[in-house]
Amino acid sequence: MLIALVVACLQVLCIPSPSTAIEEKQFNFVLVLTDDQDVMLKGMTPMTNTVSHIANQGATFINAYTSSPICCPSRSSILSGRYAHNHRTFNNSVAGGCYGEYWRQKVEPFALPVALSEAGYTTFFAGKYLNQYATNAIPPGWSDWYGLHGNSRYYNYTITENGNPVTYHDRYFTDYLQWKLVNFLDQLDGKQPFFAMVAPPAPHSPFTPAERHKDLFPYAKAVRTPNFNIPSNQLDKHWLLTMQPATLPDNLIPRLDSIHRSRWQTLVAVDEMVNAIVEKLKEKQMLENTFIFYTSDNGYHIGN
Repeated sequence: MLIALVVACLQVLCIPSPSTAIEEKQFNFVLVLTDDQDVMLKGMTPMTNTVSHIANQGATFINAYTSSPICCPSRSSILSGRYAHNHRTFNNSVAGGCYGEYWRQKVEPFALPVALSEAGYTTFFAGKYLNQYATNAIPPGWSDWYGLHGNSRYYNYTITENGNPVTYHDRYFTDYLQWKLVNFLDQLDGKQPFFAMVAPPAPHSPFTPAERHKDLFPYAKAVRTPNFNIPSNQLDKHWLLTMQPATLPDNLIPRLDSIHRSRWQTLVAVDEMVNAIVEKLKEKQMLENTFIFYTSDNGYHIGN
């Protein structure tokens, strides 16, 4: 859906027709893509800045659903505008098509950044790309590239920075992404439209919050949805849809609550990043001409 919205804007709103005497101003786009954030688990609760700046000031697509419940197929769909059976990324492994040969040769050359680049956009990417990306190669269409090697992590990560691999040990990854994106925005002169995509690790495992956030939400617990900790013998459903055969061990429930708290804690740094993006766009007098999309690749389950 995201690629459809962006392309529709390019076709209808952004690109002036040949007969237009005065060149119209093109819109900018910022896409924030989190990892495993779930609305049903109240994933937006710790994100007061994001709700204030984006949800309350814009539109929320309440009937939008991810086409795949796992990272790489979903991200491949977001980037390509195709369902999994068309981009052929079926899971997070190379054998399953994640950053595989078919993707690199048949899909990636026609993905969203290529279309935007051909439309005259400066394009920026920072964060988790596809789970099996771990190379110095810059995918086609990106003007400025900071791609994470492998899956989400918060410390001790390697980034391909415009073709050069750089390893960071102690810099919190979400803070790194904020630094790179704000610096990119700061250098824009407003003469060329831009598309910026930033993909932080939160709230994906290992659920490591920034040190400054590790004590937040001390009383938060995993959301007790109606299907929380319900065994399968209480549900008359097809075997593919049944729950676990027995309730969870009592000693596991506190662990689920701890995971829930840690997930919220990791999202606070993302919320700070969103605020920094909005403030920089205001400073550059670009906010009113920029569409900001906030979404996740897929949802999550904690005991439900």
